[in-house]
Amino acid sequence: MPVTGVESWTVVGDDGAVVAPAERYLAYLGALERSPNTVRAYAASLRLWFEFLGQAGVGWADAGVEDVARFVAWLRAPAENVIVLETGTGRRSPATVNRHLAGVFGFYDHHARSGVGVAGELVAWRRVSRGSYKPFLHHVTKGQPIPARPVKLIVTRRAPRTLDAGQVAAIVAACEHLRDQFLFALLAETGMRVGQALGLRHCDFVSRRREIRIVARPDNANGARAKLREAAVIPVSAPLVRRADRGRCPAAHAPVLDDHQPDLHSPRRHRRARGPDQGRRVGRDREHAVRGQPAAAAAARPRPVLVHGQAVALDAEYAGDHWNAHRLGVPARRGRQTARFDAITQDWLRDPVKRWSRFRLATGCAFATISAGALAMSRFSAFLAERHPGVTNETSIIRPVLEDYLTWLLTKGYSASTRALSLSMLRVFSDACHRHGWLPGLPHSAVIYAEELPYHHDQVARFIPEFVMAQLESAAALDRLPFTTTRNLVVVLIETGLRGGDACGLAFSPTLDDSAGWPCLRFEATKVRAEQLIPLSAKAAAAIRSQQAHVRQHWPAGSPWLFPGITGNDDGSKAYSHRTFAQQLAHWQHIIGLRDQAGQPVTVTGHQFRHTLGTRLINSGVPQHVVQKLLGHASPHMTAHYARIHDTTIREAFDHYQSQRVNIAGQTLGYDPDAPTATAEWVKHNLSRIRDSLPNGYCGRPPQQDCPHPNACGTQSWSFVLAA
Repeated sequence: MPVTGVESWTVVGDDGAVVAPAERYLAYLGALERSPNTVRAYAASLRLWFEFLGQAGVGWADAGVEDVARFVAWLRAPAENVIVLETGTGRRSPATVNRHLAGVFGFYDHHARSGVGVAGELVAWRRVSRGSYKPFLHHVTKGQPIPARPVKLIVTRRAPRTLDAGQVAAIVAACEHLRDQFLFALLAETGMRVGQALGLRHCDFVSRRREIRIVARPDNANGARAKLREAAVIPVSAPLVRRADRGRCPAAHAPVLDDHQPDLHSPRRHRRARGPDQGRRVGRDREHAVRGQPAAAAAARPRPVLVHGQAVALDAEYAGDHWNAHRLGVPARRGRQTARFDAITQDWLRDPVKRWSRFRLATGCAFATISAGALAMSRFSAFLAERHPGVTNETSIIRPVLEDYLTWLLTKGYSASTRALSLSMLRVFSDACHRHGWLPGLPHSAVIYAEELPYHHDQVARFIPEFVMAQLESAAALDRLPFTTTRNLVVVLIETGLRGGDACGLAFSPTLDDSAGWPCLRFEATKVRAEQLIPLSAKAAAAIRSQQAHVRQHWPAGSPWLFPGITGNDDGSKAYSHRTFAQQLAHWQHIIGLRDQAGQPVTVTGHQFRHTLGTRLINSGVPQHVVQKLLGHASPHMTAHYARIHDTTIREAFDHYQSQRVNIAGQTLGYDPDAPTATAEWVKHNLSRIRDSLPNGYCGRPPQQDCPHPNACGTQSWSFVLAA
């Protein structure tokens, strides 16, 4: 800023003029003493936003939430001069997109507070449901609106990347200069941020106490930021202190990591001098964020040639009836990267469904969910064409029509889950149309109520019986798999319980050793959007090593996948298709003649290996929360299916035990598993074992009764029961 001398940023247009709305917001952030890095990041976000608005022909004050959804798609879509590969991803990650959205929504929130008329849906506070989870002090804000962005992508939670002691030592040894050695050793030992390390001064070291003080200073010459409100003290080791003492300067307030010290600076590195008024550009396109420089001077600088019309081309891609995830810049698995809207025969319905689908993509829905929504709305379209051909617009969608749709789905023989999905999608679509006005004439009574959705019974996990698993796990059966990749994948699924899609998408080197040297598997659980780390069995680790050797042999140039596609994949760039694996798995079961215990042919799916592992773990006594962690369940609800199997298994063992139990006199105690009191006795058994466990058994007296024989169990008490 000219007055304070603090570094500031703004946004200028192609004509060199400052974009006034953006400048007011950025100046407001500067007045709040926000970090220059924050102001710069928001300036870059607003530069992209105004560039998009210019291409779309929308004024900044006229933009709505649907324009923000289009902006998200524009950020993720690849450039026109980029060739889209099948395994490609978006141009910007979800975290980067959310960072830009934070700047945009903060910009509109500021102007709304200043009295500028903007779309209310961009700045509204909402009552957001937290589901069944209730945090601590939930009652304090219960029912009150909270600020929530209407558009936000879901970011995958990734495990932190770490370095072991050997890797840190190798990095430090590879440094040629004392400064670099000290920097890496400091970061490895203290865990401080790079900005905190670069902002250290000699006065921050207290050698006699072996301490380092981290102080937030806004005047660091290198622009380093400590990101702290108060000074912090970190203890350090004596070797690190000695490293620091080697490069001490006479000036106490000189930077510790000074670029200009001759003995610490590489002689091969040449730095270009930067003038005091020379600015930096953030961005390369239509709008530019510039710091410390007049707008006219910024406009005079050379700029790269723009590729115009990208927003228009992207709109044309979304206007089509066949969407391809990779052309849109949306991540999707192989075989699940298309969504079709051509089955929706009504024009008045097809276009709002596309707008709804595009908006859902911007809110973080997976592309497979978009495809499922298009399929569900296609069923509704087929219903209208068959039962109500006279419906020509949304005004005719009244409650009797929706009630008839409930009957039509039932008469078509769809399963409960398919009917629930179809009705849920229609319900969400109608709510979105009422909120955003995509179908202005849709009656407000056109609503699918929650109680009208088919009831989902809690199903028991579809585990594979041990008689069948013995056939599948036998070495003779596995050897009859025609492909090495398929054989190793089957072993990995059986041993780890991974979802099929996650296993097919494993990286070539997915394992790392824990502190005890035991191999662990690192993978991305796409369903819960999180990176997970689970221990491997010896059999699974051997299968992974065998598969890595197979990939090295057949793809000498390397492949990014542990399980590359088997056919039509000369360069190894394609991952193994889950659909192909399912077909080969079914064919293999036919070859080995898989039978159940009654001798009847049986077919299992790859996902049943997951249910089987969970059942085995629960029946082996592994705690439920551990099973939840191993299988990557987002909530304990799914793991509870296996727990019910565990209760059934234990109850059968309990009935068998009860028929053989005796008291202290050696008399057999009567027990009828079909008696009305059997369940109560089962509960009493569990409570007694927990409350009154004894060296050789437990007390059989009901927990509600007092015992008249203190310390007499095992000698004379009639209530004492020997443990099996």
